[in-house]
Amino acid sequence: MKTLKDRIFEERQIKYNVAFVGCTDSEGIPVSCTILVDANNQKEIEKYFENEQDNTFVHVEGGNIEY
Repeated sequence: MKTLKDRIFEERQIKYNVAFVGCTDSEGIPVSCTILVDANNQKEIEKYFENEQDNTFVHVEGGNIEY
């Protein structure tokens, strides 16, 4: 049986603000969006973000990562 603490953590989501490479507005500023990730996938998504720096994402901020 899961504890209340386990259930709260399980349902929590981490918010990341990201900007994609090559996606800019009419003024040339990178378009940003928000990605919500289940807390239990935080480690995996942050590893993905690190691997995709300057390939897919020009900027990522949230959780334990910022570039």
